[in-house]
Amino acid sequence: MKAKEIIGRNIQRHREMAELKQDSLAKLLCITPSALSQIETGKTDLTVSRIEQIAEALNKSFFELITTPNHVGGIQ
Repeated sequence: MKAKEIIGRNIQRHREMAELKQDSLAKLLCITPSALSQIETGKTDLTVSRIEQIAEALNKSFFELITTPNHVGGIQ
């Protein structure tokens, strides 16, 4: 699995755990729900600053978004 797919799945998982709809998170990020969908499905390359912005919106750490659930705390 590619890094952007792992990150996308993590974003979706944390969004759902926070009980946020795509529309709500997209609004917080000032992007369209379609753009967020592309991120969550791993179809969009992300910058470090965008990952940081998403992590802040989800109240998660940068590393929680870039690592697999089994490897939180370290980069796989």
